[in-house]
Amino acid sequence: DGDGTVDAEMVVLTPAYFDGGSTHVCGYPVTLSFDAAGLITELIYDCDDIGTQTVQLYVTDINGNQSFCETFIDVIDDNEVDICNTGGLVSVGGTIENQYENDVEEVMVNLTGDDNLQDMTESEGDYMFGNMPMGGDYVVVPEKNDDVMNGVSTLDLVLIQKHILGLQSLDNPYDMIAADINRNEEITALDLIELRKVILGIYEEFPNNTSWRFIDELHSFSNPENPWIETLPEDYTITSLSDNMLINFVGVKTGDVNGSVVSNLQGISSETRNIDEFSFEMPKQIKNDEGIIRIPVYSGELTSIDGFQMSLSFDNDIEFEGLVSGSINMTGSNYHQKESYVNIVWHSTSGIPHIVSSNDTPLFYLIVKQKENWTNNMVDLSTIGIDNEIYTSRGVQKLKLEFRNKDEELLVFSVAENVPNPWNEKTMVEINLVSNQDVTLKVYDLAGQLLEKRTNFYNAGRHKLIITDQFLSSSGVYLYEIQVGEEIVQNKMILMK
Repeated sequence: DGDGTVDAEMVVLTPAYFDGGSTHVCGYPVTLSFDAAGLITELIYDCDDIGTQTVQLYVTDINGNQSFCETFIDVIDDNEVDICNTGGLVSVGGTIENQYENDVEEVMVNLTGDDNLQDMTESEGDYMFGNMPMGGDYVVVPEKNDDVMNGVSTLDLVLIQKHILGLQSLDNPYDMIAADINRNEEITALDLIELRKVILGIYEEFPNNTSWRFIDELHSFSNPENPWIETLPEDYTITSLSDNMLINFVGVKTGDVNGSVVSNLQGISSETRNIDEFSFEMPKQIKNDEGIIRIPVYSGELTSIDGFQMSLSFDNDIEFEGLVSGSINMTGSNYHQKESYVNIVWHSTSGIPHIVSSNDTPLFYLIVKQKENWTNNMVDLSTIGIDNEIYTSRGVQKLKLEFRNKDEELLVFSVAENVPNPWNEKTMVEINLVSNQDVTLKVYDLAGQLLEKRTNFYNAGRHKLIITDQFLSSSGVYLYEIQVGEEIVQNKMILMK
């Protein structure tokens, strides 16, 4: 028929079907055949050959030079009278979209059963298995396990943490499925750990999960707040295929709970981003006396921070040694060093934004080994690591790096976020003093009423301040304030009695 299909009861296929009858290429005579020896010049198909048939077409010139191409032909019986007595042929197909109705491309859809077939979705998210004989049993199984970082960022850690603490629940079952990183049908701190390792680049794929999961579009969640109360239908079983079937799936990108995944060539994302930039600041220079340099990193403005991620590249002569807490708590789990850059990820473990009350107090410190004095041209944001971005009350902002004339020796003290948070009975705040100082601790309720105040003298170095629930009558959010000289740092904490 000229469209790749041929009506049967008996079909004789010749090379002329493909080249329009020509036996010349650029004016030179050639021989066309269906085998390399040039002996098969026709193929015969009948009712036994209904379906897709692979065809190899060879061309040979007078000097024996030869090439071939491979194509296919669909033999069908679509006559008004069913001359082959096949009972007819039907198709199985559908569309795969995410919950935001964006098409998902490059999904391998497997049709297993009497025949084992595969079809990959293109940018429109469609798949199709045509000319299927009726009566067969099949299972439709979509799968996709690539591009693990697509749609995944530290903002997802922020939102999952808030869900775990009950501060801001994920509002639909697909987001909850996406947050189940380790696929154990619940959302816990273990999911945060595995997702953070993916973002940092420690994992190149999810150890216990696939990059995408696919749920039958017709599935109705009996309890949207617990999508695992029944088995998730991640495939579709066909028993005795008897008619054309349209089977759609909803694609869920593992780890993406804020809709930032780009699912097709059109680059559609449901995430809203702020075009504003946010600055982290470092000193332009620091004197180096002992070979180990502690570089303070400041917030460029007074604000509240839910989290951030950044990738730093250093001069070749510098050895990165790690991070030290400032007003936010930093541990070895917050960074991962690759060959040419360091990825750094932080989010508030309390689910409450970190309030930057003074831009003279470092958020954290970079520890590097360097023979010479530190200068600002020795570090920059990397373009090959994770995206450099921060999450504030203004939304997702692009993170940039600036330098100012401020030496670390001018700092008075630093304060880490209290741990644990939320807490019961007691929590601990770690401070780091540059010199011997009086330290005042105050605790307030959200109405601003002072509930506790104490002042003690401490020597230079690290100290742990313990806060108990002795003066706090009930569960809730409280403010604690640390004052050294004229410098004040204030943070929020959650008491759960």
